[in-house]
Amino acid sequence: MAAPGLRRDVPFARFYAWAVDGKDGELTLTELARHAGRGPNAMALARRHGIIDGRVVVEYARAVGRSPLEALAESLDMDELRAAPTPSGAELLSQVPYGVLLEEVAARMGGAPRSTALSDSGTSVGRWVDALGEMAGVRIAELAEAVGMEYEAFKSKRWRGTFMPTELLAVARAAGGSVHVGLVAQEWLTWAEAGLPPRGREGALEAWPSPEMFTWLEGAASELRRAERRSNN
Repeated sequence: MAAPGLRRDVPFARFYAWAVDGKDGELTLTELARHAGRGPNAMALARRHGIIDGRVVVEYARAVGRSPLEALAESLDMDELRAAPTPSGAELLSQVPYGVLLEEVAARMGGAPRSTALSDSGTSVGRWVDALGEMAGVRIAELAEAVGMEYEAFKSKRWRGTFMPTELLAVARAAGGSVHVGLVAQEWLTWAEAGLPPRGREGALEAWPSPEMFTWLEGAASELRRAERRSNN
């Protein structure tokens, strides 16, 4: 179960207050729904229940040209999101696709230079959580306990990629990581929307000593095989 105060949904009233801030006149539920790509009935239902899906908040902000990061920070009352992110090298590397890592290995062994460009999205929230665990010297079960979640529920969210922003923040706090990388890894935000350094991953990859890279890839062999099977299906 979640720790007290670990809010899962966005309070509708806070989101609506953020949405109308700076607007002239009233913002109707129909307008709100249209920009968010939802039906008006869904928005009316969200107002009635007092909560709204956090994904809708992000989609609305993108549609109207406002900051999704600020939308989440205000709607969830998460001031930590406004702080300048300072991710570790391990967190940055956790969001480099396996294919890019293998290209980097080949290039360092005398092959063709790496050609794959990194996208503006994340790779895996599970890899981010694992990187934090390694940084903090704790196991997944210990992270789950620190966050206040049942181990199986935490493991499922790590595997399926279903953490809420508040849960990602709790994980980052427990392991001393950057919630911004977690938000990108979970695909709540893009790299640019999270305010992360545009070439941070490239810099971390280029600075990664070859022996450490080869050792890490050797340990990740089973995950690489699973990733290959998924891509071939």
